[in-house]
Amino acid sequence: MPSASETARTTVVMIFAFMGVESALAPSGEVKNPARTVPRAIFTALGIVTILYIALQVVTQGILGVELATNTKAPLAAAAKVVLGRGGELLVLLGAAISTFGYVAAGQAIRLNSSKSPFYSRRLMMYDRRRDEPP
Repeated sequence: MPSASETARTTVVMIFAFMGVESALAPSGEVKNPARTVPRAIFTALGIVTILYIALQVVTQGILGVELATNTKAPLAAAAKVVLGRGGELLVLLGAAISTFGYVAAGQAIRLNSSKSPFYSRRLMMYDRRRDEPP
């Protein structure tokens, strides 16, 4: 049985892994039939991400075996090193760094450029007055 600290640590990682689902709610006012479309999109995204995470776990565990327990810092990079050598390890680490930066940068950009945000760009705020809709 895992300790409380291990459970808490894993919970934080899982919350971070599935974070972002609520982003689908931001444009829901601009979507046709949001009552149908948004739940479908959320459950589809959750399903795809869950399958991807399970597949990554199974493949990494298959490659590293019992060594997976000792590779707590970067297990995917360790698996890539076994399969592709040092270049594969560096590729996975670089991909993780770029993904983390992209998550932070894009998250801010999306929040600031949301159609409901007071910081929405001036050009996109202009409406075609004849049709009462954005250009």
